[in-house]
Formats: sequence, C-alpha cells, structure tokens
Amino acid sequence: FHYPEGSEALRAIRILNPISEELSLMRTVLSPSMANAVMRNQKAGNLSGRLFELAKVFIPKALPLTDYPDERAHLAFAFFGKEENFFTLKGALDLAARSLHVKFRYEASIEPFTHPYQTAAVYVGNVKIGYLGKLAYDIVGELNLRTDAYLAELDLETIESLPHEQVYFTPLPKFRDLALVMAKSISCDQVVNLIRSCSPLIREVKLFDIYEGAPIPPDRKSLAFTVTFRPEEKALAPEDTDALVQQILER
Repeated sequence: FHYPEGSEALRAIRILNPISEELSLMRTVLSPSMANAVMRNQKAGNLSGRLFELAKVFIPKALPLTDYPDERAHLAFAFFGKEENFFTLKGALDLAARSLHVKFRYEASIEPFTHPYQTAAVYVGNVKIGYLGKLAYDIVGELNLRTDAYLAELDLETIESLPHEQVYFTPLPKFRDLALVMAKSISCDQVVNLIRSCSPLIREVKLFDIYEGAPIPPDRKSLAFTVTFRPEEKALAPEDTDALVQQILER
C-alpha cells in the first residue's frame, strides 16, 4: 500500500507460527485486506459490489512486544464497479454517522494508496477518525483490478470516546383505520383537515380507499383513512386512542 518508511501502519506484530505468509502479521489497518477482497471478487467474476468489515486492529506499544497491544475496533468499506464513485461511498459514511449519532466533517486529504484528488480525511469535530478515497491507479494496476475501487476506514474506538448527539426516545405511534360515509359533495381535503384539528396528537391522516356503490346510498361515498397518533412524552393507552377516535367521529 506504499506506506512510507516509519509509518505507524508498518509497525505490525509478526506472528511466530502463521498459517501462511499472507497471514503472518496482525493488522494495524483494515484497508489492505479490503483491497484484497475486491481483487478476489473480481478474479471470481464479481465486477461490482459493496463490502464492509468490522474488526479489531492491533497497535503495539513497543516492538519487540513488552505488553499486550492496543486492540481498536475499526470499520472499513470497499465499493467497486462502474456504478460506484466517491460520493456513493461518502453517502454510506453519512449513514454510518447518523447511526452512530455523530456528525462527520470532510477535508481534502491524501493517503499513500489513494488518488490525490479523490480523497478526504474524516473528522468528528476537530478529531480525525478516518479517511475515504479512490484507490490509486498504480495499486489498481498492481492488483489487476478491472474497475475502480473506493475505500474508507473509520476508527470506531475514537468515535466512541467523542461527544455524541443526544438521543431521545419517542413513544411508538398508534394507528387506527376509519371508514367514513358522507355526502359526495364533501371533499377529501375537508375531512383530512377536520380530523387533524381534533387533537395535536394526530400526526398523519392518509386516505387509502374510496368506495361508491351498494350498500351505500347513491348520493353518498365512503372514504377510508389511516390516522396516526404519536404522543410526545408517554405512550398512549388503548382507552386514550379510543377517546380520540370518538372525538373524531363526533366531529
């Protein structure tokens, strides 16, 4: 991956009895493994895909080892294929940020193995927690890849230690279906507005069926709605929902 001499990524612990030479080092980063996974997929005829790995990396305090290494959880991505680009991968990272209840900030950057104009460092606040970027052309050539590849890696351990957005529990909504018979001259919009005006706990009124015909009189129609109740602070008991439905029917 063309890491420069003295790079922290190269300070890897060598295993005394490895299964193979390829598996003889304890990983300090996940990105090279992701690039290998792309290579193996493309050799097997899979020319597009989206991969991720959630795993530990092992950072030695000193070499030779004098103590157990620092084990850190990392999350890595590899997107490859004609439909993928820098922004499809960035979209995945934005989704990860929402799931982790943090906000990512991106700054133009470069890694030893990425394209100089399609790489960004990822920050939470002012703390760098990873990168995303397009795999450099020379490495694409060395791996004999047939399509471009985009990699990202995040240090979850560092993210976990940083301030997170407040997460609040919202009680689950309740649903009721109501079929209402009315004069044909009454519009759907009138009914929706009337239902909404019954209570601030009514969050959505959605029409899902209109029926005319027997046994409904010729001058009338049936409109069916799903009404969603979403409380602010505490869950609604069945009797609370019944009272709201009764209020709607009376109106």
